[in-house]
Amino acid sequence: MSRQGTHKSLCRAMLTVALAAHAGVWIFLYLRMEPFHTFFCSFASWSFLIALASWNELRSGGSFCLGQGKRIPFLLFVSILLWLLFEVCNFRLLNWRYVGVPFEQSLRWVGYLAAYAAILPTILEVERLFAALKLPGEKRARPLLLDRGVQVRLALLGILTILAALVSPESAFALIWIGTLLLFDLLAFHLSPDSHAARLIEGDYSRLFRLVIVGFVCGLLSEFWNYWAGAKWIYSLPYFQFAKVFEMPILGYLVFPFFALTCFSAWQTALALRDILARGRWTLRLLVLVAGLAFLGWALSGIDRHAVATYQVFRMGG
Repeated sequence: MSRQGTHKSLCRAMLTVALAAHAGVWIFLYLRMEPFHTFFCSFASWSFLIALASWNELRSGGSFCLGQGKRIPFLLFVSILLWLLFEVCNFRLLNWRYVGVPFEQSLRWVGYLAAYAAILPTILEVERLFAALKLPGEKRARPLLLDRGVQVRLALLGILTILAALVSPESAFALIWIGTLLLFDLLAFHLSPDSHAARLIEGDYSRLFRLVIVGFVCGLLSEFWNYWAGAKWIYSLPYFQFAKVFEMPILGYLVFPFFALTCFSAWQTALALRDILARGRWTLRLLVLVAGLAFLGWALSGIDRHAVATYQVFRMGG
């Protein structure tokens, strides 16, 4: 069998196993078997991600995750750190809290990390699926002018919106998603060959359009899986705590497109910074790694202090 044939056979096997696992976790959820009941959202999202990556690779040879190769650990680390930035902001915003998490810290933290590591890969893998499907409405439009003056104003707007959300969370909490998008994409614009701003300058709105749809789809999926899990997040949004779809008030779904757009910009920024560090001294790379791990530990401890509402005693098997 050729190398390509072996690769396709492996992808078919991965797809079959992942689909079977996804069906299985629903059965285990119904039976309230552990760890599938408590960590249902993670099991569902990871089996979905592996199935989708396998499907994308079989369909077009264009899986995002499978195309990362040796960068997969870096991708997962970036995904965790990116979401932890929002968790740290939530220490002040208090827009969501966790209920039913294991009392044992080691299990609790493994649960956090498994959930957060799947976020960025899933969004970018779904975007890759939609790119292959060639959704209608992906058209070129009039290019935007983003000269230095406009960029400076956008950077100031990003900083001010984040500050407004943190200073007055009861009225400006939603601005955190706008500010982070602006800042990450401006960073990507200056550090990376690809960004939303660069595409808009060329008049290409197709990926931006796709990511808006991806945001809604991934947001709905994550809220659907979360609804059934033993350990889940719940929301407390000022003025918008009505008409819930699963645990999320319906107007809260408007933030998911902003987050999907931010994920792409953050990944491009992370890749550019990784390349810059690779050309620097090993001591600098080590310092950045240690700083990242220190931030991770501090943020996870903060989640326990600020964002966990209730605990449960975890018993393997049910």
